[in-house]
Amino acid sequence: MPTIRRLPSGKFQAQVRLAGHKPKSKTFVTEEAALSWGELLEGQLKANLSSPDSYTVKTLGDMHLATLKPDTAKTYVSRLGALVNFFKELPIDCIERSHLLQYSTTRQELVKASTCRAELQLLSRVIKYARTQHCIVNKHDPFKDFKYPDAGKPRERILTENEYNRILIDISPIMFPIVALAWETGMRRGEILSITKDMIDLDNRILTLTHTKNGHSRTVPLSRKAIQILTTQSKLCEHVLFQVKRHSVTRAFKRTCERLNIEGVCFHTLRHSAITRIAKKGVNTHQLKAFSGHKDTRMLERYTHIQATDILHLVD
Repeated sequence: MPTIRRLPSGKFQAQVRLAGHKPKSKTFVTEEAALSWGELLEGQLKANLSSPDSYTVKTLGDMHLATLKPDTAKTYVSRLGALVNFFKELPIDCIERSHLLQYSTTRQELVKASTCRAELQLLSRVIKYARTQHCIVNKHDPFKDFKYPDAGKPRERILTENEYNRILIDISPIMFPIVALAWETGMRRGEILSITKDMIDLDNRILTLTHTKNGHSRTVPLSRKAIQILTTQSKLCEHVLFQVKRHSVTRAFKRTCERLNIEGVCFHTLRHSAITRIAKKGVNTHQLKAFSGHKDTRMLERYTHIQATDILHLVD
């Protein structure tokens, strides 16, 4: 069993010691992640997979995901699965540029270019992780000068006020507050489902998220309607506000839109719509980033769908 100890910083360090191998250790944010990494590495060493020639995409991919926060890791599981199905037992140090091109070509026959791009980006991070952790010694970088599939056009569809109101009328009572919060705050699905009572500051009208997509905590400003939703929901639960699974949210929203013949939208469209709505009020980039939680201005631009007619009041 790996040894797990808590550091003064509050983080957890996993240590693996096996005869015939140099001791290895790594620090994690959570104890679960530390234990997962330690058990996985210990198993690999016992199975004599410590040789660089034996590490596969699955081996290193699992090790890499174990270093991430659980909520973040979940978003990469399906991408890793696609990579594992293609590369199978091929040692990661044997991956050539030709393999990447073949993956890109065959995969895009089944999924969008943007999906294939995201999967290859994960593979690149796994290889970099292997280098950093000295698991393998790459003779070359197969991703050097590699042209990724197109990222795709930014999502242009946003919900109108009328469409949103129709959805609220039709959606189930369980889903109603989740959809309404997404519209009011622009929070992501996973962020909303992670909300607990202690994150909410009603006096200052803010909510502090500790589990976000980029791994950093952030503070979300709350509209009066958002305050009403959170206040009501807090009275109905003990700790976590919403006991709903991610895929259930996605499926329920999709089915509602299909019943109403609202096409070209998904749950994430609510985030695009919220950010665009705030942008139309004439706020500056820094204010908009504070609302959306984006660190990268270029990514923020993919979420704001402003037309020339939307800023006429600013030029008069």
